[in-house]
Formats: sequence, C-alpha cells, structure tokens
Amino acid sequence: GLAGPWIDERRARLAGRAPEIVAYGLRGLDDERSWRLRAELEPKAPRQVVRSLSRLQAESERGRALCERLVESVPRDVASVLDGSDSDFAWALRERLAAREPDRVVASLAQVDSDRAWRWRERWLAEHGDDAVFQDYETAKSIANSVVGLDGERAWEVREAALAEAPAVAIASVGRLVSERAWQWRADYLHKATKIVMETVRGSDDERAWALRASVCGVCKEALDSIRHMDSDLAWGLRERCQDVWPSTVVKSLGRQADTSRGKALVERQLAEHPQSLSLRKHVAAIALGQNGADLDAP
Repeated sequence: GLAGPWIDERRARLAGRAPEIVAYGLRGLDDERSWRLRAELEPKAPRQVVRSLSRLQAESERGRALCERLVESVPRDVASVLDGSDSDFAWALRERLAAREPDRVVASLAQVDSDRAWRWRERWLAEHGDDAVFQDYETAKSIANSVVGLDGERAWEVREAALAEAPAVAIASVGRLVSERAWQWRADYLHKATKIVMETVRGSDDERAWALRASVCGVCKEALDSIRHMDSDLAWGLRERCQDVWPSTVVKSLGRQADTSRGKALVERQLAEHPQSLSLRKHVAAIALGQNGADLDAP
C-alpha cells in the first residue's frame, strides 16, 4: 500500500524473486510506476496483479484492458474485482464468466440492488436448487456475499437463510446498513463475531457504534480500524484508551488526523513508547510519505 522512490526501488529489486508478493503489495496504487510494475509482473503473477486493482481502477481504461487480457487465464480473479460494480463493462464480463465461475460472479453482485442483479441471483438460486444452496458452505457464502450492503426484504431473506451455514459472511453482509434490524444483528453477534461486527461499523458515528467499540476495544484492534480518519472526542478518547494496547493500530487509525498537531503528538508518543514495533514504523512511514489519507483497506 505504500509508494514512492524508496519503496519503488525495493519493489523493483524484489520483483524477480518474489513476483506474487510484490504484485500483492500494489493493491490500490495508481501511480505510473505501479502500473508499469503491474505490466512487468503480469506474466509471472497474473492473479495477484488483477487483485491489486481497486474497483475504480478496474473501471479505468488501463484496468479494463488488464481485465480483458486476463479474463480467460484467471477468470476467478477477474470476477473478484467486479464486486459492487453495476457498469456495462462489469456486466459484460459477468456474462463471459458466468459459465466458468458462477459462484464468484454471483458474489460480485454485492451492493448492487438493481432488477438485473436480482434476476441474476434468482436464476443462480434456481440453478443451484434454491434451498439446497443454504445447506452448503461454499454456495451459502457466495449468495450471502451477493447481498452485502443491501437492506431490502429479499436481501434479509437471503442473509437469514445463509446464517446457519456461513455465519461470518452473513453477519459481514450488514456492513454499511443503518436499519434497526442491522443494529440488532450487530448487538446480537458482537461477542460471537467481534472482528466482523467491528468491520460493519467502519466510519460510523452512530452512538450505537461507539457503544459497541467501547465494549470490545481492549480485545479487538478492529475497533480502532473502524475509526480511521475520525476526529471526534469519542475517537480521540478511544485512541488514548488503547494507545498501549494496540500501539500501531492507534496510529493507523489516525489517517488524515496524523497531519494535525494532536495527531503528530500521538505519533511521537507512540514511537517513544514502542520503538521496536515494526508495524508502527510502517504506518509512520505512510505518514512520512504523505499516504496516510488513502483508504487502502476500503472495499
């Protein structure tokens, strides 16, 4: 997730020896050097090169060309970068991939609530035996992934049916939802699927989100991940409470706040108190390179 002269030099030196790892590390990067490196690594690490694209990058001219070149050789990986896209390009690729990767293609319908998407889901369910889908982990996971971020009644029927066989994916699918039903799920499963529930409240300033974070921040660093960039008193209070529990994650959670006087003071404090933390040094490097404003983990 980092870029810049010093980082690029190291990538170039490692590319021949560890192409998959170097390609994986390009996730979300959009600078010219990263695109050139993708082209160099494409023959050796096509799967990781495709998966290094964010959704927006996959829709760019270069991203589309890359997907077109690799759709036959690594179809599952190309399908994975279509998640949440309702563009004509994404639908054209889904049509090409449907016969070879039907489960991954239906999962790519996450956040897509169009009639076309629901026809696709219903056809997929019928082809897989309708209720039989929810008796197998892989198929239950695929259809649960397809309703991520959807709050309609049909989505909830799918989510609830998938819960028994694929609970983690079903719970994760309430991410971004703000309905009472979604908040009840978060409360019900907080202590059974803590990390997953914390992922579903990322960026939320709802008082219920803060209550959930406060109750688990001592045992779950994802509570800090969920407040990245946030500048409220509650956010700063959570950072101060966890600064010696999750020293590097606290700094990571600063995001753009690392450039403020309060953020700089916290970074200096963490470096002084935890000088041996390699993870902390990585997040401080991102700040030094001016890359702490990016949401590298965003879907």
